[in-house]
Amino acid sequence: MMPLLSDIRQSPLLWLLAVVPVLLAVELLRPGAHTLLFILSIVAIVPLAALLGRATESVAARIGDAMGGLLNATLGNLTELLIALTALRAGAHLAAYPGIAIVLFLVNSRWTVGSWFVSSGFFIAENVEALGHPLVAWDQLREGLYRLSGTALVWSGYAGAILMVFAYVRSPAKAPLALVLAPIAAAALPLSAYIQGHPFRIRYDVPLVAACAALAGAGIGLLWSRIQPIAAALVVGAALIQGPPLSRDAPLILESQRDAVSRKGRDAVTAYLVQHRDRRTIMMSMGSLGHYMHDLSAHGFAIEDFLHEGNGDIWSFAMTDPKAVVGWMAIEEKAEGGDALYLEAKRHPAFLDGFIRVAEGGGVALYRR
Repeated sequence: MMPLLSDIRQSPLLWLLAVVPVLLAVELLRPGAHTLLFILSIVAIVPLAALLGRATESVAARIGDAMGGLLNATLGNLTELLIALTALRAGAHLAAYPGIAIVLFLVNSRWTVGSWFVSSGFFIAENVEALGHPLVAWDQLREGLYRLSGTALVWSGYAGAILMVFAYVRSPAKAPLALVLAPIAAAALPLSAYIQGHPFRIRYDVPLVAACAALAGAGIGLLWSRIQPIAAALVVGAALIQGPPLSRDAPLILESQRDAVSRKGRDAVTAYLVQHRDRRTIMMSMGSLGHYMHDLSAHGFAIEDFLHEGNGDIWSFAMTDPKAVVGWMAIEEKAEGGDALYLEAKRHPAFLDGFIRVAEGGGVALYRR
């Protein structure tokens, strides 16, 4: 209890916990004040989401990478999950929940990476083929989708979309089917990233696999009832043949194992950091070494121990004079052509003045001031 009270005293954000009893009182005394309840709910969620994020991070740091990642992926999004379930029960107020979800996203981003919204600066624009070329970016997006699910499911999705449009033209009463088209919007994020030069990643197409499956299913549902089972069996069979779900060589599995060798090599860097830890801030690019930050959480390091792109102006200042801000720097020198720190040191050798190279491994070099 005492650590919680200490955190509340030190963090103005947690002072908003005082809004929680106010919200409960308004709910009891003025249940019809929907606008006021909505505003108070948003404000009350902010400190609760922050406490939940801190709690899951603390537990994850003590139970290891695998369970810690599972915990962060479940409880870390518990607030959003509860809101989604509530939205399903209260369909009449559904329009309010996207707004709450956006607020929660911004709060979670501010709490975890130090910025309300991070739109750039967390990757090296090395995808020169797609950089500034939308058509090439589209081809990369489509290639990833084909490699993930095979062509059968994708083309079935195309056919389903065409059938839905045709059904709407014939009968405007079919307009609600347009909701099934919504998941296609998931293509906007990776497409925009590739146009900005973000490295190609197959995993960014995973939501589009679900979108294709939804479109294919909706299209099959519009066919004559007698041929629906046959069409469904053909689509499922072709998808299983082209993309075996239990294959050890599945593209997504191979991509997730890219860092396995480097991770083992980074043990030397981790050992030095743990042995000589002095609580000074570690400058590290989240765009290139965010996964390593997570690995270090198993050794007691927390997000506030690092200076990264999400810290905004402090990061920008440190990029001009790191020795004035941080005591350590961890630099990715090999993967994807090196990170932002590596490129800055390459352009301006004086960037590392005052720092000594003390450890290296797995493509990462550790510098200490």
